[in-house]
Amino acid sequence: MWWLSILILSVLAVTLVMVVTASVRMLAAMRKGRMLSECHGYGSEAMSHTGVSVVVSGRQTVSEIERRLSSEYWRYEVVVVIDSSLDARLLRTLCHKYALIRVSFPATDELPIDGTPSLYRSRQRRYRRLVVVDRLHRSRADDWNCGTVVASFERIVPIEADRFLLPDALPRWVMELHERNEHRNEVLSAFVAPTHLFDWQRVAMFSRSAVIEAGGFAGEHPRRTMIRRLRGGLLHLPLACSTSRHHRPKSPLQQTFIVLGAVATVALFAKIACQDWDGAREALMLIVATYATAFFASTVALRTRLVVRADHDESNVESLRRLLRCSFRVY
Repeated sequence: MWWLSILILSVLAVTLVMVVTASVRMLAAMRKGRMLSECHGYGSEAMSHTGVSVVVSGRQTVSEIERRLSSEYWRYEVVVVIDSSLDARLLRTLCHKYALIRVSFPATDELPIDGTPSLYRSRQRRYRRLVVVDRLHRSRADDWNCGTVVASFERIVPIEADRFLLPDALPRWVMELHERNEHRNEVLSAFVAPTHLFDWQRVAMFSRSAVIEAGGFAGEHPRRTMIRRLRGGLLHLPLACSTSRHHRPKSPLQQTFIVLGAVATVALFAKIACQDWDGAREALMLIVATYATAFFASTVALRTRLVVRADHDESNVESLRRLLRCSFRVY
């Protein structure tokens, strides 16, 4: 029983250190972002030199596309990759609303493009930031490669149809990119809200030339694979949000404490069945230690969420309920 106690206590200690470290990094990133935003000259210079192309793959509505065009970042375009065979009315509506005309798709061998995609751009200057690519959908990686080929700027942000950038995402991304030396960062990833501590939900800003040199996106998880292949860093703040419950995995931190609590509980009943009262008392202490550590970690995660997202409206009663349920969602 002693080895089990040492193992659980060691895991609790390591987990608690990781929770505190992650919270400190998030708060430090938030303070750094505020500091950079106050340096108006620095921010203006960074944003005047860096253009961003957001490449969106998946079925969307007109209102969702219009929402993506509302960013105030001036060197910015949205490349929407759609499949008109699934929704022909969407393409007709976009052509009418934004005065889109079909133009020649660029003949290039930068990345392999399957099929014959159609490219649409607006005749009106105020809608020049919208680019529509119509192609038969094969995979998300193929859509992103197609959008990368037609992208006008050096920095690209590939995202799914159910993910949206937060209002201050692009300025924050670009300022952080320049502060870290743009030429040395081929990719800079960030969290997706709602997020959990230690999950794999990411959104990233890539160097277009680095993606092309790497052969483009590929695989079942194209973004994750490309992040691992390129040099870069992680920004410990959410810069995008997900509107789909499918992309909201269970908290790894919560699962860890559930497993540790279950193991200690099984050990408790086993010791009681064997009438080993010393071992049962030790197992009971493990359960108490697990719950106490989980409660403290949940408190740290909750306070971090409330500080980072000041606009999150939650009553004290709901916060207490969340703590008692040992929910470790940060946002």
